[in-house]
Amino acid sequence: MKKSPFPGMDPFLERHWEDVHTTLITYIRDFLQPQLSDDLIARSEEKVYVEDDSEMRLRRPDVRVVENPTPWSPESGVASTAVIDEPMLLEPLGDPIRERSVLIYDSVGNRIVTAIEVLSPWNKSPGKAVNAYLEKREKYINSEMNLVEIDLIRTGDWTAMIGPYLIPKRALTTYRVTVTQPELRGPLLYPIPIRAKLPNIKIPLRPQDPPATLNLQELIDKAYLMGKYYRIDYTTPCSPPLEGPEKSWADEALAGRSKE
Repeated sequence: MKKSPFPGMDPFLERHWEDVHTTLITYIRDFLQPQLSDDLIARSEEKVYVEDDSEMRLRRPDVRVVENPTPWSPESGVASTAVIDEPMLLEPLGDPIRERSVLIYDSVGNRIVTAIEVLSPWNKSPGKAVNAYLEKREKYINSEMNLVEIDLIRTGDWTAMIGPYLIPKRALTTYRVTVTQPELRGPLLYPIPIRAKLPNIKIPLRPQDPPATLNLQELIDKAYLMGKYYRIDYTTPCSPPLEGPEKSWADEALAGRSKE
């Protein structure tokens, strides 16, 4: 079976989020590009942060260096006049955190019209990474551009991230998409229950442009198929684990899958 047993977002995909996230960013760019006028361009961009105990440092991945396991000894150090033929392995200060976005540019005005962020667990977990994301989010909003946030991660409280808004109880769902536009008092919310199909999202552009449409369910289904996630070990619990009614719902869905 090459289709997820879940009708909307498969919660087990969170275990492989780095790959799913990268794939979604590319698919979103490619899905939107044909809908844009000639003077609008969608680009996927990446920034790499390294988080350690002292600071969050930004790096742009111009060149990636892979590990060489050859050991290095002080006897052949820099002070020696001997030729050093083998490199030394430098240990990173922290794990790299990659943030990928889709930015829609006005090529004539050379400005960003719309930013599309697909959130990752580190965007919603306590630490410097979430603070860095919130600072970036505030800059987007203060720059009078459109911001689309796609949150398909169960970790964290998304209501605390978007500001002090009155959110109806029925809208306090597991997943969400919010669309912030300069001309509106607050963000537009697409509440997404864990059992529901993912919605079609209206992507705002310039005031004179009709919005583009993003079929989120189609893209997550494509990522599932092309990533061969139908081979996921569904016997290993989610992280964070499903509990209560959500676990019962997932167990029922997986039981139906095993019968096919």
